Amino acid sequence: MKKTKKLLDRLVEFLSFKTSEQSAELDTLKKLLDKLKKRQKKLEEQLEKAAGNKEKNKEKQLRRDISVLKAQRKKGLARYKELSDARK
Repeated sequence: MKKTKKLLDRLVEFLSFKTSEQSAELDTLKKLLDKLKKRQKKLEEQLEKAAGNKEKNKEKQLRRDISVLKAQRKKGLARYKELSDARK
């Protein structure tokens, strides 16, 4: 009986650790996604200005940076959704 109680206690401890770890990861991901979104908007504004100034090289670089940010955000959102669904 003692062994069963001990094992159950360890199981509860393990499960609670995993949920708290996931919660911390969710919080971190949310903050990171917000930063990426702000960075993307800033780059899009710079792209609009660069398009008016006819700076082709800068415009190309900005488009590339924006596409990278979009891909990163997409992956981050998928991970965020995966973690939040796992908590439910």
